[in-house]
Amino acid sequence: MKKGVKKVVQKKDSQQLVQTAEYFLGIEFKSDTVQGMDYREVAARIFLCPTISCKKVNAVVKSLETGKMSIDTFLKRTDSQILRLREQNEDDNILDLMVDRIEDWPMEFGFPDKEDWAYITNHYGFTYKDLYVHDKTSDIISSAEEMADYVKQNVFGQDEVINLLAVPFWQHLESKRDGMCSSIKTPVLIMGPTGSGKTEIYRRFAEICGDCPIIQISSNEITPMSWKGIHITDYFLNKLKSGVKKEELEHTVLVFDEFDKITHFNNRITSDKGADMDADLQRDIMHILDRDFITIFDDNPLSHSQYNGIQLSTKNLMIVFAGAFSGIEDIIKRRCNAGKAIGFVNQGGTQIQTNWMKQVCEKDLEEWGLFPELIGRLGSICVLNPLTSDIMMRIMSSAKESVLQAHIEYCKQHNVNLVFTDEAICYIAELAYNSGLGFRNVKTLLARCLSPMYFQMGRAIENHEQLVNVDKAYVEKALSR
Repeated sequence: MKKGVKKVVQKKDSQQLVQTAEYFLGIEFKSDTVQGMDYREVAARIFLCPTISCKKVNAVVKSLETGKMSIDTFLKRTDSQILRLREQNEDDNILDLMVDRIEDWPMEFGFPDKEDWAYITNHYGFTYKDLYVHDKTSDIISSAEEMADYVKQNVFGQDEVINLLAVPFWQHLESKRDGMCSSIKTPVLIMGPTGSGKTEIYRRFAEICGDCPIIQISSNEITPMSWKGIHITDYFLNKLKSGVKKEELEHTVLVFDEFDKITHFNNRITSDKGADMDADLQRDIMHILDRDFITIFDDNPLSHSQYNGIQLSTKNLMIVFAGAFSGIEDIIKRRCNAGKAIGFVNQGGTQIQTNWMKQVCEKDLEEWGLFPELIGRLGSICVLNPLTSDIMMRIMSSAKESVLQAHIEYCKQHNVNLVFTDEAICYIAELAYNSGLGFRNVKTLLARCLSPMYFQMGRAIENHEQLVNVDKAYVEKALSR
């Protein structure tokens, strides 16, 4: 949208009268006509007050410019609405009103840009992520960097990987917005130990891409096209049958989860059947990567489905491969002649663990059993860090949508004020870290810890808030049952 100063030249009696206009949030203000108040503050308040419909904006501005409505009156009328927005009172449905505002505003005034949001954030404490619902976030993301910043609100300790993935996901979002193919977007491989955040990362990125369907395929459950079983195209067929339109499906985020298991590495194969299946599956995947379309069939002989032989474009697919690759460290260490070394000692005498997976290369993946031709088609190989107990504690305490916060909000709905001490959070994080299961064990521990309390929750007096303090002793006692 246009910003700054616009000069409008009019001729009258052979003299030029210059009239300037200021723009903010797409609203035009004639200079010096909004007395006693910065025009940017007027625009910000109008934007944050959803009861002022987009069609009424110009009328409100004109009333202020002409003095028909005083600044004091405007302040009083908008103060209460902004207070409601700050409190995010669900009973007032204020956020529902903001959904309409977010949808309608760009049609009339264009998308708010960084300068707009910087002012609103600095003066009113709202970021665009606070006000935009998730499925509309794609409308205001304007760069891969902004996309990465959004994901980092909920995923900690993986900034390097998030920055790498932001580029192809941003290109995917751009191609969807423009209705064009992205010829430079490439598949990505995400590697990392169990519970390190692989699923959470690609789910958050896909969430930003708005309406894009997500197809998550468990790689150890599918079979090649020439084999009996579940095929890759069956997942697309199921989406079509569930009502997803073909045009939407062509912008799918296609995830091959547990991709490390596609080669049966370290699984004692007693025949050539497993190796043959591995090879055929990889050929099927390369078929999707290399061709412009795939053909989807409904093989049910009793079906009269419209999906028999439908062609689906693959040009706009965002393809993600994800897996733990447990055991590939041995391949890497052998290549590096590291023997059984697992780290080195710093000057303080403390052993520092080496994340050998960070040193993975194409040769290691080839030894794992992946085709060199498939490896060569990967745009990025992203290796996650194992989550430390400190990172797990930070996720529980600071993530915008943490599982701990979900428990607290659930309790509020039942008139229970659930309060965790820092010591309790730290203890749970340490238990999860020592389990070797990553952050997913935090969810299990929290569920076990709070289950007895949930069992008795109905005893809370309806109009009297019950306080539950969870300290380390509470956690120890609950988990010892």
